Amino acid sequence: MYQRSILLAALLAVAVATLAACGAAVNTDTYTWSQEQDAPPHMRVVFLENPAEEMAVSWSTRGAETNVVYYDTEPHDGDLEKYAHKAEANLSGTYEDQSAYYHHAYLTNLEPSTTYYFVVASDDRVSREYHVVTAPADDEEFKLLYGGDSRSDRKMRRKINRSLADRLEEDPSIIALVHGGDYIYDGDDFELWNRWLEDYQLTTTESGRVLPIIPTRGNHEGDGMYYNEIFAFPGGTEGDYFRTQIGDRVSFITLDTNSTMSGRQRDWLTAQLADSQDSRWLITSYHRPAFPAVKSAGEARDLWVPLFERFNVDLACESDGHAYKRTVPIRNEQHDETGVVYVGEGGLGVGQRSPKDRWYLRSPGVAASLHHVQLITFNPDELKYEALDVNGRVFDSWTRTPRNRGAMAAN
Repeated sequence: MYQRSILLAALLAVAVATLAACGAAVNTDTYTWSQEQDAPPHMRVVFLENPAEEMAVSWSTRGAETNVVYYDTEPHDGDLEKYAHKAEANLSGTYEDQSAYYHHAYLTNLEPSTTYYFVVASDDRVSREYHVVTAPADDEEFKLLYGGDSRSDRKMRRKINRSLADRLEEDPSIIALVHGGDYIYDGDDFELWNRWLEDYQLTTTESGRVLPIIPTRGNHEGDGMYYNEIFAFPGGTEGDYFRTQIGDRVSFITLDTNSTMSGRQRDWLTAQLADSQDSRWLITSYHRPAFPAVKSAGEARDLWVPLFERFNVDLACESDGHAYKRTVPIRNEQHDETGVVYVGEGGLGVGQRSPKDRWYLRSPGVAASLHHVQLITFNPDELKYEALDVNGRVFDSWTRTPRNRGAMAAN
């Protein structure tokens, strides 16, 4: 929370200056809303460092306006006076070179494993009542969806988003979607982001439950400005990498393969992995694969994999290749049951490619060409990984039992 407070202070100063500068001469020609909005559009919830107690509720508006989130642990059907809590948008500004505004309200001091009902009020427009469930703080079971590459094929993306809402409706223990990056084809094109944000509303259930996002930056996110403005500046001012602690035994480390992967980011990764050795489950997420199914290996193969193996990462989530894969456990460039399993590789809408024949994809590894999303279950007894097609059918699975990470690292 301390890091997030510093970020807010720094970014708020920039946002205030930007709003002041834009107030007199906003570029109104660069973006037009696709339709008249009765409520603030682009509703989303972002999970970052501590989703058991914090979240960012984010949305867009035409103008600066007065923006407030009203929330409570009981539903009130949009009656603003009945909500026990409210939070003004902590961070607002104009999307880069646009006439539209982003708003992020950071809700803090939340209770773990709790349903929060909320509405957003922007001047006289009020959203429907949504609800979201915070992450656990103890050792109870929970699930994450994982997938990447939702760009280029909007029809398929919308179909998959509807299937994600179905998964959330069927399984209340799902707490978020980890998106592996490449949301759209051109990350510097705001109209493509507008379509993606509109389409993401399809992941909300009929009852109003929102599927939070843990974001990852991909190579198609361009200079990263819209990515940061949309996802509440997830890496802060240092870079687009951060660690999410879920419960007291799960560490989820998000990395950025689109900035310098050595130097400061590698040092940061080393420190986070070392600090996570008491975690029962240790997961990493980043965009360009170290052990790809289609393309050549990224720099992670040389710069990060030795750290993954040294600190005994359980699962590495990758995207970018546009195919499905689950490798054999890998250590020292060979099949080793104590090694890291790499999964991916981007199936949330983009057209799928044919995987290559590579040693680490052969049985008991798996590779295929089909749209997919991964479901990861965490509990005290096992990590259960499942791959689902667009209809929710499980076509691949793998499990791992807890390991003595500290003893393995010592050896």
